[in-house]
Amino acid sequence: MPEQVADDIQALLERERLARSEAERQLESKSRELFALNQSLVEANLALEKRVQERTGALVRERESAMQLARTDQLAGLSNRLAFKERLYAQVQNAQRSGGEVGLLLIDLDHFKEINDALGHQAGDDVIVEAARRLSLAAGRGEFVARIGGDEFAVVVSGSDVSARLEAVAFGLKALLIQRVIAGESALSIRFSGGSAIYPQDCTTPGDLERFADIALYEAKRAGRNASLAFAGSMLESFHTRHQLDADLGQAIASGQIEVWYQPILGRPGCGRRPSVEALARWRHPTLGMIPPGRFIEVAETSGLIGRLGRHVLLEACVQAKAWVDADLIETVSVNMSPRQMASPDVLADVRWALEKSGLAPNHLILEITESMLFEDMDLGQKIMEDMAADGIRFALDDFGAGYSNFFYLAKLPLHRLKIDRKYTADICSDSTRNILQGLITFAQRLDLEVVSEGVETEEQHQFLLSAGIDLLQGFLFGRPQPPGELALASLAGDGAVLCPSLVPERRARAIA
Repeated sequence: MPEQVADDIQALLERERLARSEAERQLESKSRELFALNQSLVEANLALEKRVQERTGALVRERESAMQLARTDQLAGLSNRLAFKERLYAQVQNAQRSGGEVGLLLIDLDHFKEINDALGHQAGDDVIVEAARRLSLAAGRGEFVARIGGDEFAVVVSGSDVSARLEAVAFGLKALLIQRVIAGESALSIRFSGGSAIYPQDCTTPGDLERFADIALYEAKRAGRNASLAFAGSMLESFHTRHQLDADLGQAIASGQIEVWYQPILGRPGCGRRPSVEALARWRHPTLGMIPPGRFIEVAETSGLIGRLGRHVLLEACVQAKAWVDADLIETVSVNMSPRQMASPDVLADVRWALEKSGLAPNHLILEITESMLFEDMDLGQKIMEDMAADGIRFALDDFGAGYSNFFYLAKLPLHRLKIDRKYTADICSDSTRNILQGLITFAQRLDLEVVSEGVETEEQHQFLLSAGIDLLQGFLFGRPQPPGELALASLAGDGAVLCPSLVPERRARAIA
């Protein structure tokens, strides 16, 4: 019996040992599985962290790239308007704290639209890219350069010697543009207009810095382009005056503030011809006084009022000329036509309307056009002129010699008169100028054109022009522009002066009605 108990105990102990062994084996197996699983989790976590870091880095780079793209002009490869605004404001803020200066130069390429229109947008893009490259070279690596519009660029400089550095950039760009720009198959001469302003010399805010530089740029364009001007206080006054004129001009046309004055055009002594007159617009402003056309014609063109103004002047001139022609006082009236007037699809109808309303015969009306109008669109200009010439209206080419002086126009267009620019008359003491004048007069007369010399102010000029064979003369020597009731038409033959009465207001009203 005791032996049986001992065997049972031994068997029980063996079973317990085996059970512990099996449990330990299973525990070790599970531990290995858990360890392997934990290792996998660690590796997965590391891989996830790596992927997150990589993706975060990629997102940061993409964001930086997007921000860079948002501040870069893709065509020119320069900073764009957004980056320009940020830089300008930041530089002015820094200057406000440090007491330094910030200079801004704004640049527009001259006649860029004509390049796009004539050669296509690809040629225009070629010009932009090359202009940007040359501007960057002119500015140097230390200055901020941006393209802020179609053909508009900006250079921001800060620190010391700001004015001199702006001038150096403008001068350098002009020098670099001497070499023609290749655009497609064309080699183009590119010019630019520039305007600059300096903080705090000219202004106290970044907004005014940009505005004043833009005003200087506008003045450079008004002065004939191909120049760079620094802002001056007088420009701001002129800017405000133009805006006032812009606001007042429409009412001025409607209320009769625009007056038509006349200047005599006289023939040679003994020619037996009645004088002619040129109609010239004057604005009798209620607060600014008498305003010459040089100040408000441009305003009329930019504001879209040139059509109304042109029709008003044309009708007034035709009505007054009708009275003078009927009184046998004048031969013709000349009326200046702006390029926008002549390019209008309504120009022929407007001229016919004025002639019909006034009763003036077409052969008593001469329309004065400029070379610039013809240069902009030669084919359109020729077509319009031929249609009017078919009605009997005649044309004078004004200011010949002041612009391109293309002799091709003289033979191709239906011209009646050639008006030589006054600068030749003013320089008549020069032998070379006298030779040019003599040649122009002879050449034009061989084309059956009447030749008018403008700006005759001295007896010396008068006598030379007569000896050169001039047909008609105009200038202060014979009469300044005057209102109709004060105009004296003097004959060079010594017949004295004839005071031309103004058309009776009631008669003008009936003619216009």
